[in-house]
Amino acid sequence: MAATFDLRLLTPVEEILHQEAESVILPGEEGEFEVRAGHTRFLSKLAPGCMRVTSSGVTESFAVSGGFAEVSEQGLSVLADAAEPAGKIKVERAENARERAKKALAEMKRADTPEAEQQRRRLARAENRLRVAAKAQARKEE
Repeated sequence: MAATFDLRLLTPVEEILHQEAESVILPGEEGEFEVRAGHTRFLSKLAPGCMRVTSSGVTESFAVSGGFAEVSEQGLSVLADAAEPAGKIKVERAENARERAKKALAEMKRADTPEAEQQRRRLARAENRLRVAAKAQARKEE
């Protein structure tokens, strides 16, 4: 049996997950990294991407939209701007969000405004949710 550690996945509005994990792979700004039991103290900024949690030999994926990950003596805390289990992503809703963001960006006269940056973040979040959902679906079909 693999060694485990305490994992918490939190957003500004809720705790998504609190459990023991064997391994967590996270999308850091400098690339993916893995946390296992006994990992040294660590703080990393997260990029939008897929967080994969392995517990009892089962791997579950989550779409995370940036944030921070902190490894401490208590375990791993992931403070995500937004997070969603891959199996609960509503693909049609994510596709609609992507199209709305693309349309809003195309209609903007200037790309260097706070509104344009907000639309780029919305677009990145929608595209990330679609990627994570597609990968999770492909794994189910294997």
